[in-house]
Amino acid sequence: MDQGAAAVLAALLAVAGVALGLFGARWQARGMQEQANAAIEAVKAQGRDQNAQWRRTVRRDVRVEYLGAVDEFRLAAGEVAGHLADEDLPEAELGLEAAHSRSVGATDAYRKIELEGPEQIVSKSS
Repeated sequence: MDQGAAAVLAALLAVAGVALGLFGARWQARGMQEQANAAIEAVKAQGRDQNAQWRRTVRRDVRVEYLGAVDEFRLAAGEVAGHLADEDLPEAELGLEAAHSRSVGATDAYRKIELEGPEQIVSKSS
C-alpha cells in the first residue's frame, strides 16, 4: 500500500473513530440525562410525601386543639349550670365569664380548622 492510500485510510479511520466517539458520548449523555430526570422525580416525590405528612400533622394538631377547647367550654358551661341549679348567681356570673372565654377559644380553634382544611373535616367539626 502506498503512503497516500495509507494516509487516506488513516484519515477515514480517524473520522470513523471520532464519529463513534461522538455517538458514544451522546449515548452516555442521554443515559446521564435519564438518570438525572429520575433523580429529580424521586426528589419531587419525596417532597410531596413530606409535605403531605406535614399537612396531616398540622391538621391533626388543630383538630386536637379544637376538641380540647370544646371540652373546656363544656366543663365551664356545666359549672355555670350547676351554680344556676344551686341558685348561686354570683358564682354563675363568674362561671359565665369563664365559659365565654372558653367559647372564644373554641371559636379560634375552629377557625384554624377552617384554614387548614380539608373541607370534609371542616364540615364535621361544625
